[in-house]
Amino acid sequence: VESARAAAACIREVSTMDGAAHLSGGLGNFRFCAASRVESVPFFPGGRAPAGLPGGVVGVAVGLENGAFMRALLGEAGSVVNVRGTLHSRLGEELAPIQEVCRGCKPRGDDGDVTVKFFGIDTSWNPSLDEGGSVAAALEALEEVRGAFGGTGSLAAAAAVTRAIQSVPGIAST
Repeated sequence: VESARAAAACIREVSTMDGAAHLSGGLGNFRFCAASRVESVPFFPGGRAPAGLPGGVVGVAVGLENGAFMRALLGEAGSVVNVRGTLHSRLGEELAPIQEVCRGCKPRGDDGDVTVKFFGIDTSWNPSLDEGGSVAAALEALEEVRGAFGGTGSLAAAAAVTRAIQSVPGIAST
């Protein structure tokens, strides 16, 4: 509990810092992480491989910042009806080469007794702080939500995107 309170105090302090451009408007919270009891997730700085890997095995998983890309894909889809097909084909095209590189990872140098295990790609929607990289902006690219995130159609759009990104054919997901 003490650690959680200390982390909360840091987060609150960072959220009020406005001295530098990268901190203004509360952006510091997006650049600071407090993680606890992380079991298996590819995201730095809280990333961790699953416990119980046998000796000589190291793991690798990938998490991508894809907010602007998702906005472009949802713009391409245009409607909730097309979300699954568009995301499956386009995400598959983009993620397959990354997956291939990860599956081919081998230790460097004299580490022949080490095996690299690929745990997959976290296909989750990971927004960025860049212009147009937010979840709301991306969902508003769909005709059912256009310009009115939070209104009618937003929940159905979010559900359609979530179902699609969790089931990209041919991609090992975390």
